[in-house]
Amino acid sequence: MKKEYLAQIKTIGLRVKELRITKNMTQQNLAGYCDVDIRTIQRIEKGEHAFAIETLFSLADALQIEPQKLLEIYKRKVDYLVQPLDKILIYLYTLAPSVQFWQMSILFLFFNTFIRNLV
Repeated sequence: MKKEYLAQIKTIGLRVKELRITKNMTQQNLAGYCDVDIRTIQRIEKGEHAFAIETLFSLADALQIEPQKLLEIYKRKVDYLVQPLDKILIYLYTLAPSVQFWQMSILFLFFNTFIRNLV
């Protein structure tokens, strides 16, 4: 399996774990709902298991989300970059009160677009 796929599988596993914890579910609960062994859930969450599409749908159903939400790995990486940028621009605005709000908005849109094109 290609290395880039391994990184994506690991990211999806972390997403499953994050959503499971948010829903106050144990690994045992999730495994039972998906009709898989608890070890399978552990391996998915650690990114050690490339699971079948059927499991993807079972996981999404158990976590009460759309299946594509589990696959939103690139969008999440961008969000981690954009959120701090937003805070930086607000801080810059407080340092330079003569800058108009619309000018800061244009600057934010520029950086936001720039970062999204990087990923």
